[in-house]
Amino acid sequence: MLHGLLLVLKWGGILLLFLIFLMFLAAALILLVPVRYRGRGSFHGKPEGELGVTWFWRAFSIRAVCRDGISFDVRLFGFPLFRDGPEEEDEWEEEWEADGAGARREEKADGREEEKADRTGKTGSESAGNREPVLTTQELSGGRGTALDESFGEAGGRGTASDGTAGKTGGRLRGGRLRRRLRDALQRPQDALRSLLFRGGRLLRRLAAAAGGAAGKYGQIRSFLEKEENRRSFSLLKRQAGKLLRHLAPRRLSGTLSFGVEDPYRMGQLTALAAFLYPFYGSTLEVNPVFDRSFLEGEISLRGRIRAGTLLWIGLRLLADRNLRSWIRKLRNRGGI
Repeated sequence: MLHGLLLVLKWGGILLLFLIFLMFLAAALILLVPVRYRGRGSFHGKPEGELGVTWFWRAFSIRAVCRDGISFDVRLFGFPLFRDGPEEEDEWEEEWEADGAGARREEKADGREEEKADRTGKTGSESAGNREPVLTTQELSGGRGTALDESFGEAGGRGTASDGTAGKTGGRLRGGRLRRRLRDALQRPQDALRSLLFRGGRLLRRLAAAAGGAAGKYGQIRSFLEKEENRRSFSLLKRQAGKLLRHLAPRRLSGTLSFGVEDPYRMGQLTALAAFLYPFYGSTLEVNPVFDRSFLEGEISLRGRIRAGTLLWIGLRLLADRNLRSWIRKLRNRGGI
């Protein structure tokens, strides 16, 4: 019984060690085996390009090609897992063309409706212009209106006495309105001046508060940058960022570029810019200016690798700094350092 139990524990321990070994092997493969990328592109009247990503000696590969359409190819140990060719792109283009034709038909129908509405409005205005004029009561009555005017004139003569009293009352009312208007006219500039002074004072107080806050923030930023631990953290962050960019940059980069414009002034500016940037691309890119016509052609190819272990090491090196961890914690908690 004991012998059987020890045998089970033995083989269980061996199996457990084997599983742990497989886990460490998988972690080592993921962290140490780089992901390699390779790409090339050209422009000779139309753009063409190709990009491939492989891992673990092409055990897993992804390839994308742009040539009269975009196609994808995903393989595992050489067997295709997923393919997407340019045929689906053609179907999409047919659908887009159908949608465009439908939109054009709708626009034509809207134009016809607008033309009908314009014609309807024109006919309505013409019919309104052709209507017969309407005669007034005075025109229908003819000469009979003179007798009525005379009778109203006699009644007006009899009411002159009462009109004199009403005129005096109206004069007093008009005088009161004039005084009120004059008082209001004099009050408006005073109110405008008070409002202007109030707004100016409030603006000055706001500017003073903003200046005080800016001065306080400038002092905080200056004291933050003058601390020795912050300087060390900035130096570490700069070094690790440089390592990251150098690691992600292509290991091999080469290409040719031929360009030209008809305007001599623009061409001179472009060649001056190319001469200024020559130290950055001189060893990898060949530039050929064309001075007699507008021209653009070129080819480029690149190759590089990205290792997950390097990225992890850079991240751990940054997180190992206590000051950087405090920055991250403050940014997450309060939204500022």
